[in-house]
Amino acid sequence: MENKNKLNAFFERIENRITKRDNEKWPFFYVNICGKIIKIRFDSEEKAEKVKSTLKTKIVQFEGKEDAFFECLDDNVSEYINEKQMNKNHYMRDECGCISFSLNVGIVATNFQTKKSYYITENKFRKNLVFFPYLLIKMFAQWALTENLLYMHGAAIRAYEKGILLVGEGKTGKSTLSVSCMLDGMDLIADDFFLVNKIGKLKAMPIYSAIILNKDTRENIGINKKVIFEDDEGRAILDNSDYDYLNEIDIDMILVTSLTNEDEPKILKPKTNYQLIKFIKNIENLLGFFGDMDLLKEMINRFFGIPIYELQLCKDTEKNKKILYDFIKRGKKNENICSNSNL
Repeated sequence: MENKNKLNAFFERIENRITKRDNEKWPFFYVNICGKIIKIRFDSEEKAEKVKSTLKTKIVQFEGKEDAFFECLDDNVSEYINEKQMNKNHYMRDECGCISFSLNVGIVATNFQTKKSYYITENKFRKNLVFFPYLLIKMFAQWALTENLLYMHGAAIRAYEKGILLVGEGKTGKSTLSVSCMLDGMDLIADDFFLVNKIGKLKAMPIYSAIILNKDTRENIGINKKVIFEDDEGRAILDNSDYDYLNEIDIDMILVTSLTNEDEPKILKPKTNYQLIKFIKNIENLLGFFGDMDLLKEMINRFFGIPIYELQLCKDTEKNKKILYDFIKRGKKNENICSNSNL
């Protein structure tokens, strides 16, 4: 009851503060995500345009009552949480909603009853952010909980009629491999974030019409896409809205990526489910669901039974693609170790 009262008080406070501002002039647009219409509103045109640039294929013209509403605004975070709470990441969820605070984002909260989500930040949080357009990831993640969906971090592709999730820690080659497969004519769902359904055969569904690659990778794989935004380290969001995304793909296997110093990549069959638990735990923390054991168990159960392998990637993209394609085509799901030399 105490948590419920706290969440209700937060939702009332943010609505009151929004109402006092000239919000009728705030820019907004609609997106269609998995058949649901979401209205996304910002307190500045600049923010709205940046986010729209990553969601081009999902933007729709719409009149009527939306299924969900995202509010994105700058405000004093201390109006909602005290200074002590701002010293560490924290999260709370109950039947009426959830709220997450993280040091590099600010506040993201969702009212499950009204299906309205809020992203509240200020300059001292934003200074650590690399890509503002992708800040909606935590809003989408919380919204997904209201729609029998799960929001995931990783890449999703379909090659030779097999749906594959590439998951793992950052900078382990997921985007490079998935985008390279797209350039070969394989189906790309996402190189970074996507949705999966909670019920029925496991499927992956796209959200963004953009991809993220660093400068060296772009030159290495020869991709030519419009740069939406680039940081000082050469990582860039690229406009991929000219690509014909599928609405969904069935998932047949999960590959957990890592980098190897060896000259040849390998695919290994893990002896335990440790890799699965590790990748889901990373997702939980990335999306701000700190310590949500119920959600962690739900994610583990959802992926339990899907074949999972370790994919050790080398520096040679062509070798990495070859081992993946051969592994899929030959259906070597029960091999303990696979390499290009024995495929």
